[in-house]
Amino acid sequence: MPDNILIVGFGPAGQRLAEELLASFAERLVVVDLNIDNVRIAERYGLKAHVGDATQTDVLQHAGIHRARIIFLTVPDPKSMRRLIPHVRHIAPGV
Repeated sequence: MPDNILIVGFGPAGQRLAEELLASFAERLVVVDLNIDNVRIAERYGLKAHVGDATQTDVLQHAGIHRARIIFLTVPDPKSMRRLIPHVRHIAPGV
């Protein structure tokens, strides 16, 4: 049964989101970010985190997109978001 909460992008917006969700969902949160420093921050929060480009199917699969109930996209780059949204919808249409 899908139960993970995937946060793609762990810059300031992703971190604020995680802070709001930590109390209730810490064990379910999974982070994907291109920046190793952001991944390290996620790990300091105690979260599962993966370094990688979320526009790549294998990165999302490795992060467990098929076990995700919710996916938050907090990537600050509009060009990346225009690629990422249809990509995520294609891979996980029910999320």
